Amino acid sequence: METVRPRGKTPPHDLQRTIAAIFWHHGNGAKWRSIPAELGLRWRAAQLFIR
Repeated sequence: METVRPRGKTPPHDLQRTIAAIFWHHGNGAKWRSIPAELGLRWRAAQLFIR
């Protein structure tokens, strides 16, 4: 993942958690606020998904 991702502000470990949160949201069909805390910040996952 590190070799193909563009340089940005999000550290790789946070990016992996954010992507996991997006997959969790999509797989469960739940609201963004239902994302478990161990998957990171829900607003970051929602913002990345919208982009």
